[in-house]
Amino acid sequence: MESDAIGGAMNLVMKNAPGRFFINANISTGYGMSLGRNDFRSFNTGAIMDLSPAQRYGADYCATPGDFSLKVFDYNDRRPYPDFNAGISIGNRFFGHKLGVVASVSYQNNRRFDQSTFFEPYVVPTPENTPSFANMQLRKYSTQTERIGVHVKVDYTINRKHSISLYGLLVNLNEAQSRSTVDTMLSAGYIGAGSANVQLWERSRVQNQYIGNGTVKGEHQLTAMFKLDWTGALSLATNNMPGWGEFQTQHTVRNGMVSSQPVILPFKYIWQNNRDGDRSIMLNLAYAPEAWMKGSELKVGTLYRAKHRNSYYNSYDLYPKLINGAPQVFESVDKAEMYFTPVEAGYGSEINPNHYISDENILAAYIQVKIKLWNKIQILTGARVEETRQQFETSMPEKFEGKRGKINYTDFLPSFHLKYEIDEKQNLRFSYYKAICRPGFFEVIPYFIIGEDYKEGGNPYLKHTRAYNFDIRYEYFPTGIDQLLLGIFYKDIKDPIEHGYSLEGSLGAVLRPNNFGEAYNYGAEIVLTKYIGNFGMSLNYTFTRSQITTDKGYYGDNGNGEILTVTMPQTRPLQGQSMHVANVSLLYKNPKLGLDAQLSSVYTGKRILQLSPYYGLDYWQQPAVTLDFSTEKTILKNFSVFVKLNNILDIPVKVLIEKKNDMQSRIPFQKHPDYYLVQNDRFGQSGLIGFRYKLK
Repeated sequence: MESDAIGGAMNLVMKNAPGRFFINANISTGYGMSLGRNDFRSFNTGAIMDLSPAQRYGADYCATPGDFSLKVFDYNDRRPYPDFNAGISIGNRFFGHKLGVVASVSYQNNRRFDQSTFFEPYVVPTPENTPSFANMQLRKYSTQTERIGVHVKVDYTINRKHSISLYGLLVNLNEAQSRSTVDTMLSAGYIGAGSANVQLWERSRVQNQYIGNGTVKGEHQLTAMFKLDWTGALSLATNNMPGWGEFQTQHTVRNGMVSSQPVILPFKYIWQNNRDGDRSIMLNLAYAPEAWMKGSELKVGTLYRAKHRNSYYNSYDLYPKLINGAPQVFESVDKAEMYFTPVEAGYGSEINPNHYISDENILAAYIQVKIKLWNKIQILTGARVEETRQQFETSMPEKFEGKRGKINYTDFLPSFHLKYEIDEKQNLRFSYYKAICRPGFFEVIPYFIIGEDYKEGGNPYLKHTRAYNFDIRYEYFPTGIDQLLLGIFYKDIKDPIEHGYSLEGSLGAVLRPNNFGEAYNYGAEIVLTKYIGNFGMSLNYTFTRSQITTDKGYYGDNGNGEILTVTMPQTRPLQGQSMHVANVSLLYKNPKLGLDAQLSSVYTGKRILQLSPYYGLDYWQQPAVTLDFSTEKTILKNFSVFVKLNNILDIPVKVLIEKKNDMQSRIPFQKHPDYYLVQNDRFGQSGLIGFRYKLK
C-alpha cells in the first residue's frame, strides 16, 4: 500500500470481459427543480478567447482594450432544456477466451441553478472578538456541465501462468458558469437595512478539464513458488480556464429605493491553466512456499513515480474612462469605454508566482511477510521506505523569496497486521501502520490569487504529515451478503495540513495551508448489512473525536482601557473532521418482479470549514442530511426503466460563527442570537428518468 494513505487506500480493479458477449446501454433525462422556479443564465462561450494577449502575441506585447471581448457578458435568461445522459458498454472474449475486450462510452449534459448568501468578514474583529463584516453577497450560479468518458480494457491470457492487460481512459469535462452577485457593502455607506452602497457583479467562466491514462499490467507465475507482477502507467491531465471575465457596477440605495445611477467599476480578465504529467512503474515479486508452509508468503516490491506540472496564470485589469471628469454611468456592457492605467498594465501579469513549473519524484521499496499459524492466526508485517523529492520554480525575479525551492524527505513506514479466525464466519483483526500525507503541488507554491471568497496563497515551508495508526476490528458474516463489522481506531498525527487565514500586512487576510501542530484522532465505527426476505438495510456509522491545540488571538480590553491582542491556546477538532457521519440505506430487491429500489440518506455532523486566527471565531459548517431515492423495474426481457431523485430534502448548507450575535436588527439574515450566519447555500432537488438495455 502506498504511503500516502492515512485514512486508508482504495484499489480500483477494472473488470475483465466476461465469458460471453454483452451490451449494457442507458439513456435518461431529468431536470433540476430549482430551474422550474428560476431562469438559467447562459452566455456566448464562443466569445471566450483561448489564449491571453501575451500568449497570442508574445510577452512583450502591450494589450489594448480592443483585445478583450465584451460579448462574454451578453447574457440570455430563459428556462433551459432538460438534462441528457447516455452510456453504452460492450464486451466479449475471442480466440478461445484468451482475449477479452471491454469498452464503454458515456455522455452527460446537465444544468444546475444554485444560490448562496455569503458574509465577508473584516480582517480584525471588534473588541471581545466580536465578528464584523465588510460585505454581504447574494449569489446566483447557472452552471452547464458536459462530460464525455471513454474506457477500454483489453486482457490477454497467454497461458495459465502468464497474462497481460491494457487499460485506457479518456475523460473530458466542459463547464460554463455564470455568476450574478448583489454585493451590499456593510462598511462605508451602510446605515442599516434598506440603505447601502451596492455593487452588481457579473462573472463568466469556462473550464475545460481533460484526463487521459494508459496502464499496462502483467502477471506471471514464474515457478510453483515465485510470482511476478508489474504495472506501467502514463497519465496526462489538463485544466484550462481561459478568458475568465468579471465586470462590476455600483449604485446607492436609500430607504429601499435606488438613489444614484449605476457607475462602472474595473473589468477583470484572467487566464489560468495547468498541465500535469504522471509516469509510474511498479514491480512486485512474491515467494509462496506452499509446499512446506501453507498460507505464507514473502513479498518485495518497488515503485518509481515522476510527476510534472506546468502552470500558467495571467490577469488584466481594465478601468472605466471618466466622462467629463465624472465616473462613467453604466448603460450597457457594449457601451463601456475602458482603458489601461498605466498603459504598461496592458502587459498583464505573467511575472507572478502563480506561473510556475513543479516536479515530484517518488522512489519506494518494501518487504512484506505473511505467515499462517495453526490455521487460525495470520500475521502480515513488513516495512516500506519512500523517498520524495519536490522542486518548483516560478516566473518571479531572482530576488523574490520563493522564486524556486526544493523539498526532500525520506520516510520509513513499518506496519503490522494480525488476523484471528474465530470460526468460518468470524474474524478479529488488529493493525498498526505508519503513513504520510504529502502537500499538493499547488500548496507548496508561493502563489497568490483572489479566490471565490478570500485571498488565497501557498506555503513553500509546508511540512508533510506523518501519522501512526492503530485499528481493531471484529467481522461477522452470518449468511449471504449479510455482515456486521465493528471497529475502533486511534491516530497520532504529526503536522496535519489545515487551511486557515492569517494576517499579512497590506495583503490583509490570506487563506493558506499550514502545519498547526500535533493532533489526535480516535473513534469507532459500525458497518451493518442485513436482509430479511426482499427487504434489506445497510448502515455505516462512524464516531470520531479529533483534537488539536493551537494559539489564537484575542482582541479585547486589558483591564486598563487599552485594546490589545493577546495570544491564548484553543483546543478544537481538526479542520473538516465531523464527530458523527452516518450512511443509511433501505433496500428492496425482488428478482421475480424485476424490481430494485433504494432510499438512502447521509448525515454529516458539524465540522470546522475554515480556521480563524482569532479565538472562538472558526467557521463551522452545520450538520446536514441528504436523502436520495432510486428504483429500477424490468419491463421487458432486456429492458428496464429507472428513476432517480436526488437531494429530496433540499436542506441548505450553512456555515456559522458560534458566538453570541447582537446584530440581528442591523444586518439582514442575522436572525439568531446564538450565532453569526456566514454562508447559506441552496442547491435544489433534481430528478432523472431513463431506460436501460442489457444483453448478456
